[in-house]
Amino acid sequence: MLSSGKIYYEMLAQREKLERDDVALVRLERLYPFPAEELAAELSRYGAQAELIWAQDEPVNMGPWPYLTLKLAEDPQTLGGRPIRRVSRTPNSSPATGSHKQHDRESEEILRQIFG
Repeated sequence: MLSSGKIYYEMLAQREKLERDDVALVRLERLYPFPAEELAAELSRYGAQAELIWAQDEPVNMGPWPYLTLKLAEDPQTLGGRPIRRVSRTPNSSPATGSHKQHDRESEEILRQIFG
């Protein structure tokens, strides 16, 4: 699992709650300049069969994902030639749903998609 920001802590709490030791969490704390070499080195610790997933709390059209896809397209070897899947909120014109209950449901869905 790759992420940036507060969703890392939500994933960490969920991983501990579910007692999952089969999910590695990699947090990108700096996105610019893009840490391609550091990320490639970290991902080299995991097998080529490891599924790579980018998780973010923001809608797909916001947050780091659009920038990340551009950077990874420039250098696909950063991920060791592996594909990456995204888990996030659906596209939206606003980063907030306007409803705390809806926000919580969407957050739970993101964690469900990550951990099953």
